[in-house]
Amino acid sequence: AEGAGGGHSNKAGGYFLTREDPRKIILERLRRYIDDFDVLVCPDHGLDPRNLRLYIKKPLQTGFVPTTNLAPSGTAIIIRTMEGDIETVCGKDVLILVGVQGEAYPILREKFAASYRRGSEIERPEEEKPLEALRPAEYPPTVRILETGRSLLLEPHIRPCVSTGRSAVYARELDRNTRVITSWDFSRYYSGRPGDFIAVREDDPGDCYIVNRDIFLATYRTG
Repeated sequence: AEGAGGGHSNKAGGYFLTREDPRKIILERLRRYIDDFDVLVCPDHGLDPRNLRLYIKKPLQTGFVPTTNLAPSGTAIIIRTMEGDIETVCGKDVLILVGVQGEAYPILREKFAASYRRGSEIERPEEEKPLEALRPAEYPPTVRILETGRSLLLEPHIRPCVSTGRSAVYARELDRNTRVITSWDFSRYYSGRPGDFIAVREDDPGDCYIVNRDIFLATYRTG
């Protein structure tokens, strides 16, 4: 059977070039999909930190964006991430972290304050990477306003921050394709392949997410 056609994250599209029953083909593909992926749902993801390794975030300069700088409080937005799209709502307690390769994900202000220093609090900025070096040319981080569909570049709003070295996760390499449904958005998921890392926050065991392998190795060291 062959198929082709359009579609996006909210709608499937395509057509079949076969005389077989399309329902049979779809069911077979669904079974194959289910068998090929592990699915973890936060906060009851089932990962035991005792079976994972402790990693500490390196003190690299990265960036953050207050979501209320993008849209009024209460506005639903979709954060375009490298591992999948995540929906959240703008508010004074919700920030967006922007990492070393433009990866973006939401974080609560309380967790941010415990793990990062703002640019104005960096005592020796000459030891940190300049923020400009962290902005990728091929994958600029963006968000989309859910109601209007308008996309916004995060780059003009990024403020510098540095990890305090107290941000720790328990993690391991993935050996199977994996989907993680986070507590932020139950309608979407992070996606990872073998070699990427699955991570659980030390200060919030229910917070589980996937990190691209290259990004993880660049931003974490063994604890």
